[in-house]
Amino acid sequence: FTDPVLIIAAVTAGGLVAWRLIRRRTRIGVRQEADAQAATSDRAADLEAAAAAAEDEGDLEAAVRLRFRAGLVRLESAGIIAGPLVTTTEHVSQALRNRTFDHLAERHEAIAYAGSTASPVDATSAREGWPRVIDEVRPRPGRKPDDRRGPM
Repeated sequence: FTDPVLIIAAVTAGGLVAWRLIRRRTRIGVRQEADAQAATSDRAADLEAAAAAAEDEGDLEAAVRLRFRAGLVRLESAGIIAGPLVTTTEHVSQALRNRTFDHLAERHEAIAYAGSTASPVDATSAREGWPRVIDEVRPRPGRKPDDRRGPM
């Protein structure tokens, strides 16, 4: 390690790794704080407000996660699912048979569990998609169960 170029490259690489770790931990801390605030309330409106705040602060991952939870709470409130805490995403998907929900669920799982980075498109899809899901799956007189598949 007597070559100055190698020393500079090693220090730069170390600095980049440290910066990414600090940034990731900060993001995780913000997400955990948002999740903790939302955990105190299972009201969809509170979860949606927390999601909007997270999105405004640039924490798109928290926004997607919170909107997903708010959507499940709304589905439960409407009597469409048994309860978000006792129902798996796969069970909800099978019950709803709705393409909009399936897309939102796929991106939520990729972001929440697989470490995929949430994009502005994901945040917008969650914000705009959940009202569509609720509208598409809400029981209506004369609507057959097969009519709930959605337009995606």
